[in-house]
Amino acid sequence: MVKQIDAEQLRGLLLPLGFIEEQGTKEEALVFWRRLENRDLRSPFAFSHVRASLDQYVFRLEAWNQGRLKKAAKADLIVLESPEDLEPYKEIILEKSRAAAEQLPAFIGFFAQQMQALEEEKLSSPIYKAALKNLELMAQAANQVDLE
Repeated sequence: MVKQIDAEQLRGLLLPLGFIEEQGTKEEALVFWRRLENRDLRSPFAFSHVRASLDQYVFRLEAWNQGRLKKAAKADLIVLESPEDLEPYKEIILEKSRAAAEQLPAFIGFFAQQMQALEEEKLSSPIYKAALKNLELMAQAANQVDLE
């Protein structure tokens, strides 16, 4: 039998990384948040907010650069009047069925390293630039549609 991602595994992976579990969520729909100390408005992959969720079928990791979006809204380039308006600007980093329990620890560990680089490295450092590129590649892979 395939091991499923469950609430305890997710808590064990995310809480030590500074994620906060949203209160009042049900076991079938867990939601975790993390705000990053990020000051880079140049890249949509320089994330300031990360949301992880687990429902009956799917684990999803999504992120966005709130400072960049606020700046675009102030310049009237986009409209952000409600939380739903944010949806098209989120980057999906990972979307896997609950059956991906064995892959999750390695992925979350690698993702956490990239987030740490965004928070701690100088914007001009090679490590920071590599982390941005890795996050971009992760988002591209998550959003790739298999037409077969």
